[in-house]
Amino acid sequence: MSKKVSASDLEGFAAEVQLLKDKAEIRATLDRYWFGEDRCDPGIVASAFTEDAHYGTMHGHDDIRKVMKGLEAYDSMQHCFASSNIDIDGDNATADTMAVGFNVGPNDNGEQRVLVRGLRYIDELVRTDDGWVIKRRRGHDEPEHGHDTFWQFEGVTTEVWHPKARP
Repeated sequence: MSKKVSASDLEGFAAEVQLLKDKAEIRATLDRYWFGEDRCDPGIVASAFTEDAHYGTMHGHDDIRKVMKGLEAYDSMQHCFASSNIDIDGDNATADTMAVGFNVGPNDNGEQRVLVRGLRYIDELVRTDDGWVIKRRRGHDEPEHGHDTFWQFEGVTTEVWHPKARP
């Protein structure tokens, strides 16, 4: 049986609620990034970052948008969030996140392929008036790339449904 909440417990609860709220908002920022990638929408991707963000070798929204335009080479993408360790220190946070990415598109021979990768992202985030955004994204082993690829599988497929029209 749980005990009744006292007035002295409220301050501790407020701090716990703020921590949970911050972690949920950071997770929403990470999800927005992947949503933008999966829709091949560089504007949505850039919205997850500060205007002057560093993402591997990219710097700032314009650079991120330009590089992310290359996602159109894929017919379809899907990223699945695996796990994340989020540490918050005031208005700054770090997120060490694992994900699995599925990319569908033609290989160098024009055959339809499915590429599946195990990914790791290390993000430094800041709280702004508009919410949490990524200030710096890097890989652990590949800091200049923006993420690490731990494993990769590529297979040729004969039939893949791929939505060319992305709403």
